[in-house]
Amino acid sequence: MAVDGTPGAAEGSGPVDPQPTGMTYATWQASHFTGAELGDASISGPDGDANGDGFVNLLAYAFNLDPKGEAVLPEVTVNSDDLTISFVQHTDAKDLIYRVELSANLQTWNESGEMDANPTPGEGNTQRVTIKAAPQENASSNYIRVAVELKP
Repeated sequence: MAVDGTPGAAEGSGPVDPQPTGMTYATWQASHFTGAELGDASISGPDGDANGDGFVNLLAYAFNLDPKGEAVLPEVTVNSDDLTISFVQHTDAKDLIYRVELSANLQTWNESGEMDANPTPGEGNTQRVTIKAAPQENASSNYIRVAVELKP
């Protein structure tokens, strides 16, 4: 399941990075980096890591975080019936694709999950999205992740 959407941060989930409406990666990038930093893709590019915390800028954008601030990971809940992943996204960024993927071995990932039909509104132009996925049958382990990419 692909989820078109945007990043953000809900109240109590970590630092909120307020953004203008109609956001794109380029507008987000311009609002977070200096002119010199914009010229260095290792600092300001989607795969760059501005503060060296291992959380690339694309993920900071996708989850509405400050790329030079604290990384806040999606929340994962596991029970016998399902795996649930919850994250905040900005409602106005339309250049992102979110995919929730499951794996039994951390090598092969399969798209899976069903998005909550009523995301919880957050601060500003944000919402908390929850996606549930059934554990893979006959698997001794189940892993879940959110994959994010910029639309081509």
